[in-house]
Amino acid sequence: MNELLDQLIFVAGQHAELIMTKLHMPLMPTWVYITDEGACIAGTPWQDEVEKKVMAMELRRAMLAEGAKAYSMVTEVWASAAPEGWNPETDDPIRASEQANRQEYVLCFATDGDETRWKRWEIKRDHLERVTALKEEDWNPGDKAHSWLTKLLRKQ
Repeated sequence: MNELLDQLIFVAGQHAELIMTKLHMPLMPTWVYITDEGACIAGTPWQDEVEKKVMAMELRRAMLAEGAKAYSMVTEVWASAAPEGWNPETDDPIRASEQANRQEYVLCFATDGDETRWKRWEIKRDHLERVTALKEEDWNPGDKAHSWLTKLLRKQ
């Protein structure tokens, strides 16, 4: 199954590069899931956390109904370092989108419900703010990366 996860991440990276660096369009959160019958691709635009949950639950329903074996998701994200002294146990959450030191990335994961692989690319822009390149990061978050979006194939 590891080869399938690697292939899903490769396809997601190719998709992001085409959309962002060749067509100069924003990357819609995009999913690919694999079934015995083939593959399905779905774009899921959302404006907030509520819409994200609705889209993900609809996708979960479809994947379970169609017997999905694995899926991937690729999207644009912001990341930033926490301010010095910030304690996740006691302080309010900090949104990267609100931080001056934020960086832009394309983030992808692929999962079969048991194993999850991650990859990210730094977004490079020119002086006109057009995306010119996606620079692959040597980034392996291991057990540090978590998202409820990676758990959609799990029986609840």
